[in-house]
Amino acid sequence: MTHRATGRTTEEVAYGLTRLPADPVTEADLLRLIRGHWAIENRVHWGRDVTWDEDRSQVRTGSAPQAMAPLRTSRCVSGQGIPPGG
Repeated sequence: MTHRATGRTTEEVAYGLTRLPADPVTEADLLRLIRGHWAIENRVHWGRDVTWDEDRSQVRTGSAPQAMAPLRTSRCVSGQGIPPGG
């Protein structure tokens, strides 16, 4: 990775755990699985947080979190995720 401000190049190492057997799984298989996971993260969870500011939500008690999550997800996936006043 090259940092724009400094032009300095760095390398990042990430480790992951899986229950997949080592022999039949290739690097390409692992890359596809990881990218698939992040595609879901980027499509749904990131949209929910950016659109609805979900990480700072005060809806935390009773059944309210379970009731709000599907509403937020359906609005983000359908492309109608802009909340009133947003």
